[in-house]
Amino acid sequence: ILCVSQGRGVEPDAAQAALALQELLIKAVAIGETSVVAITRVHKDAQEPAVALRFPFGAARESLDPASPDFVPTDFGAGVIVDESGLILTTLDVLADVDTSNYYVWHQKRPFFATVIATAPWYDLAVLKINSEGLTPIAFGDAAKIRKGQIVIALGNPTAIARDGTASAHWGVIANVTRRAPPTPTRSHEPLGRETLHHYGTLLQTDAKLDFGYNGGALLNLDGEMIGLTTSFTASVSA
Repeated sequence: ILCVSQGRGVEPDAAQAALALQELLIKAVAIGETSVVAITRVHKDAQEPAVALRFPFGAARESLDPASPDFVPTDFGAGVIVDESGLILTTLDVLADVDTSNYYVWHQKRPFFATVIATAPWYDLAVLKINSEGLTPIAFGDAAKIRKGQIVIALGNPTAIARDGTASAHWGVIANVTRRAPPTPTRSHEPLGRETLHHYGTLLQTDAKLDFGYNGGALLNLDGEMIGLTTSFTASVSA
């Protein structure tokens, strides 16, 4: 940022620089948050009436309905709308066991039942589908241009965002950029998934604060474009 006064370049003071950065952050969040959703995972047995009767104090059946405003999820994460038809990208570990779980997506305070369309255990990715109209897909940035020190914004679902329907944001910088992902194995005896986080490759390390529930959320550049999908808050990284 350079101010020009009487033909000479004048550097802005600290307050002007801070306000300019603040405005960039606000605009980027406003662009990206319309494409970030909350994902709630519910064990199928937990929604059965027989299980509801075992809750203390006569808990009502409705309290177990993920579409109810009173529902408080215990297993939750985030996802990113990647197609206006209702396709949502997230991490596979947000879904856990797809055979024993049901999934609900909250977007702009509206609940939707979600179906699992595809999973990629080797890359810890999954795609969900909801039936909705008027969705805004996330805009993708150019990951090849990412550099250490670049300012980024993480959008996610801490503390069960489904109750208010708005994404939370933290910002920081890219701390490290690593190698490309290794090729997908072709031999049948090789296991699916990775033994450690470092086996994924293409990981971006960021110092942006990633609380529990940011997994599956979007990492944005200052243009509000997605340059990464959050895969772990423990090590503060995005893929």
